Amino acid sequence: MLNVEKHTSISGNVATNDDLDYSFLRKKGGGYIEKLGSKIWTDYNTHDPGITILEMLCYAITDLGLRINLPIEDLLTGEPNSATIEDQFIKSELALPIKPVTALDYRKLFIDIDGVKNAWVRPFRKKIFVNRTDNLLSYSPFEEANIKKEEFTLQGLYEILIDFDEFDSKESPSKIAGLKQKIVEEVKLRYNQNRNLCEDLMSVIEVPVHPISVCAIIDVNPEVDEELVKAKVLRAINNYFSPQVRFYSLQEMMDAGHSSTEIFDGPILKNGFIKASELRKAELRREVRLSDIVQLMMKIDGVNVIKDISINNCGPDSKPNGQQWVICIDEGKKPALCSKSAFSFTKGVLPLNINEKAVAAHISRLENEDEENRRMAQIDKFLDLPNGAFVSAGEYSTIQNSFPEAYGIGEFGLSPSVADLRKAQAKQLQAYLLFFDQILASYFAQLAKVKDLLSVNHEVDRSYFSQVVRDINGIENLVPEEYLKSTLEELSEMLFSKLDRKNDRKNQLLDHLLARFAENFSKYAFLMKQLYGDDSTKAVISTKENFLKNYDVLGTERGAAFNFHHKGSLWNTNNVSTVEKRIALLTGMTDFSRRNLSNDPVEVYQEKDNDGLIEYRWRIKDASQNILLSASKKYFSFEEMNKELLLVRVLATNAANFEIKKAKSGKFYFNLINPAVNDVKDEGRIVARRIDYFDSEVLAKNAIQKLVAFMKKVKPNEGMYLVEHILLRPDESKDYTITTDSFLPICSCEDCEPLDPYSFRVSVILPGWTERFSNQDYRNFMEELIRSELPAHVLARICWIGYPAGTVDDDKNEMVQFERAYKLFLDSINRKDQNMQTIIDLNTILSSLHSIYPAGALYDCDDETDNLKGKIILGRTNLGNI
Repeated sequence: MLNVEKHTSISGNVATNDDLDYSFLRKKGGGYIEKLGSKIWTDYNTHDPGITILEMLCYAITDLGLRINLPIEDLLTGEPNSATIEDQFIKSELALPIKPVTALDYRKLFIDIDGVKNAWVRPFRKKIFVNRTDNLLSYSPFEEANIKKEEFTLQGLYEILIDFDEFDSKESPSKIAGLKQKIVEEVKLRYNQNRNLCEDLMSVIEVPVHPISVCAIIDVNPEVDEELVKAKVLRAINNYFSPQVRFYSLQEMMDAGHSSTEIFDGPILKNGFIKASELRKAELRREVRLSDIVQLMMKIDGVNVIKDISINNCGPDSKPNGQQWVICIDEGKKPALCSKSAFSFTKGVLPLNINEKAVAAHISRLENEDEENRRMAQIDKFLDLPNGAFVSAGEYSTIQNSFPEAYGIGEFGLSPSVADLRKAQAKQLQAYLLFFDQILASYFAQLAKVKDLLSVNHEVDRSYFSQVVRDINGIENLVPEEYLKSTLEELSEMLFSKLDRKNDRKNQLLDHLLARFAENFSKYAFLMKQLYGDDSTKAVISTKENFLKNYDVLGTERGAAFNFHHKGSLWNTNNVSTVEKRIALLTGMTDFSRRNLSNDPVEVYQEKDNDGLIEYRWRIKDASQNILLSASKKYFSFEEMNKELLLVRVLATNAANFEIKKAKSGKFYFNLINPAVNDVKDEGRIVARRIDYFDSEVLAKNAIQKLVAFMKKVKPNEGMYLVEHILLRPDESKDYTITTDSFLPICSCEDCEPLDPYSFRVSVILPGWTERFSNQDYRNFMEELIRSELPAHVLARICWIGYPAGTVDDDKNEMVQFERAYKLFLDSINRKDQNMQTIIDLNTILSSLHSIYPAGALYDCDDETDNLKGKIILGRTNLGNI
């Protein structure tokens, strides 16, 4: 017998509830007192003042414990007119469903369309023939002799079969045809809005019919309505031939024992929920069995016995019967009752005359009941968030007011007639207890801020909180005046500024929220720390926050591609694949739009100094290639330069960070300064210069304003293009001649890559010159991330190419050439007048791209003091991969 290994699980409930047990706390505190002070403290009875203080503290802790154990929805509910729980959490309809991934998901999406009874998705077989001798592709077989021939079938192409609902027989054929065409267009629209990466739709067709006749003599019970029985028989047979998929309400699904993850699995539907088990059974039938029909009839109320029954093919091209009890159905067709079907009914030995109008009325009534059930399934489709009640979890009252009056520290204090020594002793005790009061008040304040700390949209700038204890009698004689006047923020800063590692703790809180979605930023944070040092912390926090705020899209649309049939331009748009959005947000790229990446105002270049060492410089140019800002020093590493550029991008958006100087010539110039550096002799104070002189200070100020406006409009210089190869195939439905040069080239080496250059293949194009993308470690991280984020069946080719526009001639700049070709291709992809040349041009540039790499020197293996940074070791250094 196999041993079953039991896995250890972590309990979600780790509370001991000791904080609610007054007796436990008092006993525990007493034990500490005995352990620490037994030599000088021997009286542990209730009359002892120290024990009284212990009891007051235990009571306060139980109050804190009680509030900690309040329903979480109450703790997360804000004050009236403040942010609600709905604002803090991703709702079920956004978090649980996903865009269609499987064929079942797509079927649900299409069946949800009014007028569609059922739908099926099946692969579209499109062969491509290969001339291996000349490495050519064609849709037609190659006729030449003495060449090596192969072929493959494109993957990821589909056709959709639609089974329409019954239309009103009174409608004209032309009107019915028009209604069907509208439904087909809606199916295409929904598919394109929910298209998966590297997939495409070829056609939408009505499922062909395989006509079958059913003839039966049925005996019914004496008391039944024979017209109703016939109506039920016809509906049962039709549903057996082509099943009607039922929609369920949320409550019905929950009552059936389905979990929320099962209920919301797949796309969100307008008409309710569909059970996956029923949908699987509603596949196109491959055979019709007489025994199945008999069983269906016998389950109908009122049917006594089936005296005779037969099934046959019918129609002009009907096939001869193979066996009288089973009929095989052609693949891709649905069986349907034909006009040769006949049903006779008897009650005992008496034949019955059936009123067909009454049968039609019963069928209509039963269909109306189904429609009513469908309408009911649309109600309350979403899970409600718990309704919390606002509680003042942070409200705190001093423990001193709970002490016996004899202590003289409560609300009424001591009598004015008591001795000064007694008053001084009371004040001394108040000051001593204020230490505990402040600790407890801070705990309560922290609890009140839980909803802000755990909110995706939280904007608090600290992680520790406190509050002023105000209701102590005579507190103005115990603390400075500024304490009593402090706000929550001011007091928290005063008490915890040295303790609150707010950035580290904020990172931990964000990691907790991300872990709930199984997301991890550890590699990204580590690499950013390497590149930018401590300056990267805020950038990493911003990246995590931005990712969480967009998770409703990133989670539900994970495998979705862009909609190339979307009306409007496909350039300068956020209509990109979700993979591109995820990669951008996972790496801190705030702009994931498809745009011209070559329009980058930052130019990075290298020079060699007199010692032969490589040094790096940068400058910022406008569209006319005028230099607006230049580096103020030389950098001997990319890391150092990138760190400074990150600072420049922030500082240059504020005119207050510019300093105007007057030259000896009497003209004016300006520098960009770091306001955090006060020492004018410090090299780090001036971070950039404007190598221009102005005749007056006013002209210099105007130039600064224009520069600030320019920098505010500058988009991030990082981005990516993801090109789906399946969309680059020549389209036979377009009005152009397909030639062999319109196909993507194939590799001449039989072992280097798959023969098929289209199926589940993408090219990822990134700018190779930007601050982070020019770093080899960051490139390795990006390539690993891209491959892990892409669906497992999609193979990616990753290229780091080009230069900013204007840096080199356009005919030598692969990024500029690619952007031109790709934009023209996208502009024409959904037009009937698409030019074949746009495909040829894009295929040509795409297949000839070459990654650019930062300069490096060979590592001297004999020199033990040689630094590995920026060095290449033959046979070991990995520059990248295809």
